[in-house]
Parts: sequence; structure tokens; C-alpha cells
Amino acid sequence: MQRPREKLLHFGPAALSNKELIAILLGTGSYQAPLTSICDELIAAMDNRPQRLATMGIEQFCKIKGIGEVKAIILVAAVELGKRSVCPFGQPLLLATFDQVAAFLSPYLPRQESAGYFLVMCNNHKELLATQEFAIDEYVPPRVNTIIRAALAAGAADIVLCRSPFDLPDHYLDKEKAMIIQLDAVASMVNMNMRGLFVVDTVT
Repeated sequence: MQRPREKLLHFGPAALSNKELIAILLGTGSYQAPLTSICDELIAAMDNRPQRLATMGIEQFCKIKGIGEVKAIILVAAVELGKRSVCPFGQPLLLATFDQVAAFLSPYLPRQESAGYFLVMCNNHKELLATQEFAIDEYVPPRVNTIIRAALAAGAADIVLCRSPFDLPDHYLDKEKAMIIQLDAVASMVNMNMRGLFVVDTVT
């Protein structure tokens, strides 16, 4: 298993798989239950869908070999922090307009040192379900199937792809435009509304 902490430091949290993020939270395993085995079993239990962690309690986590009460508490606390970061007052976060999307993303965009994307995933009432960050790898836009897979895993009915406001070369922007057209077409095929590409305060 790769060293997820070093990977996070070099490439950011978005570059890590669900298994690698869980490994960071759990820290260590044991001879009887190696860390990679614990992570594999937990990934299988949640069907590799992070939102399912929100439905699991301490007792359910403890059923996994290698997860005791202490590790279960860490997981429950991490999930709760995630919930509060999205819905600080316990109410669904409505992102019906691009202004609302911009206000929601504004705390995250300034920390970026390079261009990247945020996928905002909502239900059919345009209430936030989840987000996912995608880094730009060597001036190649994220793959459409990767974006759709993330949206389907979150149960999204409505998505907005957002990009941080970096100056990018024309040849990349051409690739990006083609990717957005393809993403819109594939989203329609799976009955998902794609609101377009949102660059901070400009809709393209």
C-alpha cells in the first residue's frame, strides 16, 4: 500500500482514494489485522461509497475485524465533522443559483496553488449531497467517466462542475470545452442534470 500521508502532502487530499483516506484516519493495524485488510473490509462494507459511512454507527464499525471502539469513534467523529462542514446548522444546503454555489466554494478556492475542479453534486431539489475535487494532471481535464461515477455514487440528480480561476492555455480550454459537451451528453443519458461549467463567478 502506498504511503497515503506523503501522497496527500505532495498531491492534496483529492488525489487519494477512499481506501487511502480511511488509512490515514485509522493510522495503524496489527499483525492479526493489517491496516490494508481493515481498509479493504470497510471499503467493502460501504460499497466504496463514502456517503454510506454516515449511516454507520460505532457498533457497525466494530463488526469489522481490526476496528475497536477507539478507531470506531475516530470514524464517527470524522463523518460528523464532514456533515457539519456541509450543513453547519443541520439543514440541507440549497445551491439553486450560481451565486449560492460561489458562496459555498469560496472558502476552498483561495487555498489552491494550481488549477483544479470541484464537482458539486445535488439532489433534484438542488440541495447539496457531496463534493469532489479533481486536480488537473499535466493539462488534461478530468475524465468524463470519473466525474459521472462520482456523481452516481453520491446519488446526484443535479451537478455543477466548477473550476478555480487560473489562466490556462488555449489548447487546454479547447479540451475543456469538448469535455464539458461530452459530460453534458453522458449526464443526460443517465437522467442527470448538468448545469455547466462555472469558473468562480463566470458561467461558460
